[in-house]
Amino acid sequence: MRDLFEEACRAPFPTLNGYKLTEDGYELEFRKSDDEIGRAELAQDSHFLPLQQGIIDSAERFGSASALLGFSFEDYKPWLNYLLVSKLAFPKAGEVGNIRHQNHLDDFHGRKKPKKKYQKGRKNLWDQSALQLRFNPFLRTKYFLNNLRDRINE
Repeated sequence: MRDLFEEACRAPFPTLNGYKLTEDGYELEFRKSDDEIGRAELAQDSHFLPLQQGIIDSAERFGSASALLGFSFEDYKPWLNYLLVSKLAFPKAGEVGNIRHQNHLDDFHGRKKPKKKYQKGRKNLWDQSALQLRFNPFLRTKYFLNNLRDRINE
């Protein structure tokens, strides 16, 4: 679900590759869409466009309904916490399988090297096989606790 949240909030323009110095200041340099990665990114954009449009179209009505009913962020917070824990920390095997194989493009042109402590080859939950996700009952708990430990030790 983490990719779904990210894709729902993605920018309406291609990946920003960098900045170019001009006489007037800086100009944004976006990825070209005529190569393989650019075409895959366009396909990704069109796949998630209905989701983004639905969020935008419903935001005003949702806000009005919430105000009319007297709901505040504090009223929605328990539900949001439930969604974050159940969908991000403990997703179902089918949920992982449905979005894991989309064209998710985190392209750093091979120049971004992870820190040595992350190069140990440790997999995260989303890299596990569908069988592991479906039949290993403590797998999600293990990764959740490992993540908490890593955040505490940072």
